[in-house]
Amino acid sequence: MAVEPLDGISGHEDGACAIDSSDQDSAISTDDDSDSKDCKKLSRSSDRDDLQGGLRVAVGCDDGCVRLFTINDGESFVYKKSFPRVQGRILAVSWSSDGRRVISGGSDGCIRCWDARHMRELYRITAGLGGAGIGSYLCIWSILVLRDGTIVSGDSSGNTQFWDGMQGTLLQAHAGHKADVLALAASPNHHSVFAAGADGQVVQYQFVPESKVLADSVKKNDTGIGVALGSRWVFVGSKQNHTHDVNALVVACPPVSEHLEDLHKKSKPRSRRKKLKKPWTEHGQKVSGVVGVIPMLVSGGNDAKLFTYPANAFLAFHPHDICFAPQRTPISIALSLNLQHELIMMAQHEHQVEIWKVTMNASNKQVSSTSVVNPSTVESPPRPGKRKMPDGSKPDSKLRMANGHLKKGKFRTEDLCNGQVSMCNDLSVTSSKGKVKGSSPELLARIKCKAAENITCSAISDTGNYIAISDQSRPRLYELEQQCPTGTSAPTTWCIKKRGLPSDIPSAHCMIFCGSSLLLLAVRGSAVWVVDIESTAVIHKFALGRNPSENHDSDVPPLTNMCTSSDQKWLAIVNSRGFISVFNLEAFRLHWNVPPLDGNYVTSICFQPGDYGILSVTTNSNVLFMLNVNSKNFCEWSKKNSHRLPRSFLEFPGGVQGLSFYPSGKSNSAVAYSSKAICLIDFEKPVPQDNGLTSTDVEKSHFSNGVAHTGKVAMVLENGGHTGSSKNFIIVPFKNPVLFVGYVMEKSLLVVEKPWLEAVEHLPPPVYRHLYGT
Repeated sequence: MAVEPLDGISGHEDGACAIDSSDQDSAISTDDDSDSKDCKKLSRSSDRDDLQGGLRVAVGCDDGCVRLFTINDGESFVYKKSFPRVQGRILAVSWSSDGRRVISGGSDGCIRCWDARHMRELYRITAGLGGAGIGSYLCIWSILVLRDGTIVSGDSSGNTQFWDGMQGTLLQAHAGHKADVLALAASPNHHSVFAAGADGQVVQYQFVPESKVLADSVKKNDTGIGVALGSRWVFVGSKQNHTHDVNALVVACPPVSEHLEDLHKKSKPRSRRKKLKKPWTEHGQKVSGVVGVIPMLVSGGNDAKLFTYPANAFLAFHPHDICFAPQRTPISIALSLNLQHELIMMAQHEHQVEIWKVTMNASNKQVSSTSVVNPSTVESPPRPGKRKMPDGSKPDSKLRMANGHLKKGKFRTEDLCNGQVSMCNDLSVTSSKGKVKGSSPELLARIKCKAAENITCSAISDTGNYIAISDQSRPRLYELEQQCPTGTSAPTTWCIKKRGLPSDIPSAHCMIFCGSSLLLLAVRGSAVWVVDIESTAVIHKFALGRNPSENHDSDVPPLTNMCTSSDQKWLAIVNSRGFISVFNLEAFRLHWNVPPLDGNYVTSICFQPGDYGILSVTTNSNVLFMLNVNSKNFCEWSKKNSHRLPRSFLEFPGGVQGLSFYPSGKSNSAVAYSSKAICLIDFEKPVPQDNGLTSTDVEKSHFSNGVAHTGKVAMVLENGGHTGSSKNFIIVPFKNPVLFVGYVMEKSLLVVEKPWLEAVEHLPPPVYRHLYGT
């Protein structure tokens, strides 16, 4: 599937260009600031909402037909027309930059250029036949059309080929992969092309103009006679960080925060290494003149990992591993129905929701290591094309992913004593060694939805009485009841009762309970519906970011997160652009609008317990802000410390995804967490100063070869990377991906994790690669 370029619709003079190979050198500029101009142009085009005639989408189908759809008003996806059917499957589709042509690649090894207006084939390129004498065709897995009209294709033989967009002739071919080329992407100025394949590699090709090629040939020619070799694409380098197939590549232009600029100034290069340029600079100059826009390459593979690379300095920096667990945790907890040392936990899956009862030991608040969350295993069918795997053998997906020191622990709680993390003998070892035996979590109920309707969000009330879920069609409300037989020794049973909701309530993408009386649902169009649970009636609707008289809401940013205060007075809502809106639930009116904090996006929000009206906010730059809702201002702690947080916290592994406070009373401590680590923050203690040790160094020093160290390394970990007397901003890394972290009692923290070894078992096998010496 491919979306028509916005520049081709608007007819912008910078966006439209003729597909002519003779203009190739002139069409690709060599200006140093071209990346910044292209990033600005991409940002402007993405914000355009006036699309004449609707946005066209080309979809390649398995029946050999390319179909065109239109998106009108951002709502309807309407079929328009189809191109003539061809032999084989359509595996890749791309648009030309002016939106006049559609390029498709299929399983028959052919690349076809179609006229998008007259629906006819202009020319066909036969990329080649693979395996002479076998009869298997070459598969075109990916297609990319550059701004000058050059067509780039990736096929099942591992070749990345560059074609003339006007004549359909081959310009160059590079065999940079040892398996299928599955994804292609170009830098904003189209000077670089990135290719990713089934072998886990990401390869960069750079465009070299004719003048530079001629100069280099003159230098290498002993006779002094220059030979005009013409412009060409050259292989620059490759990186292999993925262990499985890389199926997706994209180049984005995210903003650069100010703290990243400060960190770069503070960082000192090693004496034996050459000082590298900033990834957001080009020849020593900032892109776009401000700390705002940098082109970043993002790759995603079957190994459930996302890596980012600076597009302007692909080989100069090591890629960053983005957190692979979802930002919105699939786990929710609630206090049990007045049962001692027990709590109710809800786990959201793709098509079902499970309700568990977790029993803790009264002495140490520990639970058994029995697995709780087990995603359904679906075996992926083998991809067509030429896979370089040995006949009759299936590669083991564990060979290149597993670490022999990982244990089988799944579920645990940890005690917090005097502001320090108690590791219970060994935090890295989550087996039953050194732990008091506890009962396994008990499955109470399971709520299933139709297989065609995926669950978008779910919520459980604070007391565990009510459960709400929403799929793609409508939300549903259920009541959880405990039935205790009187006069008999029969065990306690649990039942689920469905509560009716008004039929006019649309599907929600975020929902929360306000106590046990209100249910708040965030629906499309940046609207929040307030439902009274007792009467199941809609009592109010909040409309954010648009005029209520307007009917079109396609340009309104969606809501991403919500939270309520413990006194049920305040409601805080965050949209995808970082704006925060605080509402008074007693008067049902807007109280405060907060603009994006330092221009960053919000990753988590949480009210501190009590009636103090303190809202804690974390951003994608790992900066913590404390807002006083009553006075509509920053708290004193935030005024003093938000812009001088420790470097180890600003480089928090995985990025801060949530906050958790003590469940009752005025809380002076909080836990910030991600799927990779947790950080204990004490607001009454001073913020420690940096000593040059980052959180990555702490993580590597604490877990070396799978062994949890003690002594000086443990003291560094205990102090959060600081050797001073202040024990604040304590960072503890995890060995396994963590799905949920939250307080269950004053000194008890619940952690739900998924061992990575178990996740790897369900991944499709990678392409076989022979290791030397085996």
